[in-house]
Amino acid sequence: SAGAAHAGPRRLAWTLPRGETGQPIVRGPNTPREEDAMTTAETTLDAAASTPTDHAAPRPFHRTWPGWALVLLNLLAALNSSWFFLGVLGAGVGGWLMMNSCAPSIAVFALGFVLRRPAVAVAGAAMMARYGTAGLFIFGWDGPNLFAQASHLLMTAGVVWVAVDVIRNRRFRAAGWGLAAGAVVLVAYAVVQHLYFAAHPGLLDA
Repeated sequence: SAGAAHAGPRRLAWTLPRGETGQPIVRGPNTPREEDAMTTAETTLDAAASTPTDHAAPRPFHRTWPGWALVLLNLLAALNSSWFFLGVLGAGVGGWLMMNSCAPSIAVFALGFVLRRPAVAVAGAAMMARYGTAGLFIFGWDGPNLFAQASHLLMTAGVVWVAVDVIRNRRFRAAGWGLAAGAVVLVAYAVVQHLYFAAHPGLLDA
């Protein structure tokens, strides 16, 4: 009958979801669904959570006042020891470089700090740890050795400053390169020292 014919479309329209205009929404094959939108949102959140944030990146290198103080004090100590070997002992440039291992180490550390190159500063710190911090347990604590030990203490303070800067600012990649470069320099320096002292046996007696 006519009434049954009109009831069918009404029931169909009633079962279809309606939009803001009140018209039934007929979904086609390309119509986005709420489930698809939720899946897209979840995928976006997961990707954002898995993306490294800026907090994991190393921070810029800043030349702080404690760092400047350590650089200047270590440079003064290097100048004092250089004056001793060059002026007092008259060892010459070659003898000064071979016997005063602390001065080149401090120079590398200061260069890395001034140029804002953490890897260079770490390489210098590795050298200062070898010749400065280790020197605290090799040299005595009396007479003229006190001047050398004061320099070794300053070098150790520089090593600690570099280590704290690396850990606090996450410079682990730069630290790896710096330690590798420092190790290479230390080995090469030790070989050159051995050959030099073998060729100048009386230099250490001076």
